[in-house]
Amino acid sequence: MRYINYARRSSDEKSKKQVQSIEDQLADTRRFAQDAGLNVVDEMTESKSAKEPGRQVFNAMIEKIRKGEADAILCWKLDRLARNPIDAATLRWMMRQGHLKEIRTPYQVYSPEDNAVIAAVESAMAEQYIIDLKKGVERGMRSKCEKGGFPFLAPQGYLNNRATRTIEIDPERFPVLRRAWELLLTEKYTLIEVHRILVEDWGYRGKTGRANASGKITVSSLHNMFRSPFYKGMFTFRGEVYTHQCQRMVTPDEWERAQQILNRRTYKSRTKYAHAFTGLITCASCGYAVTAEISKGHTYYHCLNKLGICSKKGIREEEIERLIDEVLESITLPPEFKELCHRILDDLQREEEKAAEEIKTRQQAALSEIKKQKDALLSLCLAGYLTTDEFAEKKQELMEQEARLAAASTTSGDTSPIDRAIREAASFATTARSRFATCTADEKRLISRQLATAYYLNNGKELQVELHPIFVPVRSQLNSVFGKIEPLKISSGNWKDGVDEKVISNWYTTLAEYRKLIESHAFPLDTNLAL
Repeated sequence: MRYINYARRSSDEKSKKQVQSIEDQLADTRRFAQDAGLNVVDEMTESKSAKEPGRQVFNAMIEKIRKGEADAILCWKLDRLARNPIDAATLRWMMRQGHLKEIRTPYQVYSPEDNAVIAAVESAMAEQYIIDLKKGVERGMRSKCEKGGFPFLAPQGYLNNRATRTIEIDPERFPVLRRAWELLLTEKYTLIEVHRILVEDWGYRGKTGRANASGKITVSSLHNMFRSPFYKGMFTFRGEVYTHQCQRMVTPDEWERAQQILNRRTYKSRTKYAHAFTGLITCASCGYAVTAEISKGHTYYHCLNKLGICSKKGIREEEIERLIDEVLESITLPPEFKELCHRILDDLQREEEKAAEEIKTRQQAALSEIKKQKDALLSLCLAGYLTTDEFAEKKQELMEQEARLAAASTTSGDTSPIDRAIREAASFATTARSRFATCTADEKRLISRQLATAYYLNNGKELQVELHPIFVPVRSQLNSVFGKIEPLKISSGNWKDGVDEKVISNWYTTLAEYRKLIESHAFPLDTNLAL
């Protein structure tokens, strides 16, 4: 008989866990063939799992036997040939048809005359091994998910810790992506603009790999990131919703708000404005955007009068700049203000961290209670007191509660987004006016967008500015009581000694008001200005 010496190993078998490598299999079968005097006409090897049909080398071996180039198979063990019922049936049928006269291993001989039950039982055992292995892996993965583990590769902003087999934050990329979420949540930027700022201005690059050697994130990848529930602390595995224990990038409420923003927007390419304030000003009469044109060496902004009800008059760009400068002047504070603001926020943050520890203890107790409720729910379902649908509905409710508690109990130790926005606003209030006087047209547009929520052109010649809510307290209250602060005294260790008590009291109150304002009117951060 003419034998084909066949050896196989699964492509997903680890070097320390595989049954025997291809080299070891061939060494055993060659030694056995020489001792038994077998006529080996070919050797064929492949690295592919046999749990499913479709192996190219195996199919090529079968085709050779059908053509009469060989009529027997030599292998190290029967499960090297088949671990699925299709390939096992193919081998048995070829033996019954006479094309395959023998399958031989160093320990067993299978021929057409033998009892078919023996080969069938061994093939079934190989198939059952795959079935049991699959069940064991699924059980282990399910257990990992229930304990808060994540069974997939870490997404953008996170890393896989191979030593502990857990997910942890990427200290380099996590804070940058968090800022991208904040930009989206301001509702002042389109997805295209967020992507441009993230990639071009901030220079963000994701993890490199064969699929993406540069690490440059695409717009679609960024969109998928904003859509992924992983960033609010949840994920789906095998149709079940789980809560992971890694630090969340956004709260569930922020994630839901981001979905609403993505759902109601159609994203277009960013417009390249030729003038500083196009795209910002709206006609108060008809609601259409105001356009700009150059006439007699000056730039004029006017309504297109599409409805025929608006004035044809326009306002010069120099007049717009003068009016915006007046508004900037009304909210401009001394440079020392930024330092004072940071000192007060640092003190408040330390106080809040102490309170947060107590809250976290109570939240952990609540999470333990939810775990007990989930166990009790499963017991009720197994006892027949709940239907499968009722169990799934109740479990989903508990998982959502658990996700919210887990997100609330996760603290990064960094400045909160709200306090960071206040610091940005403080920088803006101290430096924006001086920058506005000398910056480019693009920078003037960005400063103007941060300064106000809307600009309206009345009667074609009057500009109405709706100041951003965060600057209203600055203009209405603080300038009158701020007073002069000595920079050297603020820089000292006991900085409160150098500041009037009335000023300190006023700012503690005002910063609390700022936080409430930012929760409903997010300050549009933009690092292009480097304020």
